Amino acid sequence: MSAQVAAQGRLAVERVGPRTDVVTRLARYPLRFMFTYSATPANGAKPAEHDEEVGAMWAFALTFGGGLVGGDSVRFDVEVAARASLVLTTQSSTKVYKQRRVGEAPTEQIVTAKVARGGLLCVTPHPVTCFRDACFHQAQRFLLEEGASLVYVDWITSGRTAGHNEEWDLLEFRNDTSVHIAGAPVFLDNVRLEQGGQSIKERMGDVNVLATMVLIGLASAPVVSALPAKSGAVGIGLDLSRARLIDEAGYVVRIAGNTVEQVEVLLAEILAPLAPRIGGRVYGWG
Repeated sequence: MSAQVAAQGRLAVERVGPRTDVVTRLARYPLRFMFTYSATPANGAKPAEHDEEVGAMWAFALTFGGGLVGGDSVRFDVEVAARASLVLTTQSSTKVYKQRRVGEAPTEQIVTAKVARGGLLCVTPHPVTCFRDACFHQAQRFLLEEGASLVYVDWITSGRTAGHNEEWDLLEFRNDTSVHIAGAPVFLDNVRLEQGGQSIKERMGDVNVLATMVLIGLASAPVVSALPAKSGAVGIGLDLSRARLIDEAGYVVRIAGNTVEQVEVLLAEILAPLAPRIGGRVYGWG
């Protein structure tokens, strides 16, 4: 796809009777969506016919070709109506390939999501993996009404390692995230990774994975309860920090780890209490 062509998408879900259904879906090349509905609690218990606490629509955001190249631009909007539940995830890591020529526009992905009162949005993708000389800009904006819930995970790996030696060999990574509740900002985050006098790899040391998690609203309460009580080391080469958001609107969690596997295991453990609500586990399927 050339730098002049942008993939556009729109996804909206509503509560229809006892379940969440997709009411709007639009995706232009190379973006596409796949859907499945899950209403089976992880413990195997049968939900009541009109149980509003169980079941979610799962949407998988995919790109043809298995990744994004220099100049690609993916933009899509998401809306979760009152009492609806949506899990937005991916089938595999988001691969960002190198820029094809000097001066090419960066690869970008821009997501805007709105969640109504009583709605739940879980954004739980696989990690971003930037190849050598990749330049990736990402912006994610979440607009919540009072009483809405958000479980958001964003993570990046150092790139291809075994046999490639591309640890943190990207040109640039930017991720701008904002969360607003009733129009008021409660979380503004800007992550920048750029090569400089000291390379990213030298600054990162043994860290090969960075993850951020934001937890807001009543539906996220079981996940908050599963967080480690204190910030610090939670394993060999694995560190976690937690902090309250402004006005005690929720929590932000930061994770730094040596390997993708150990970070995924930790994410799976923390998010496991959410499974009965959304009908399945978001990480750690294996």
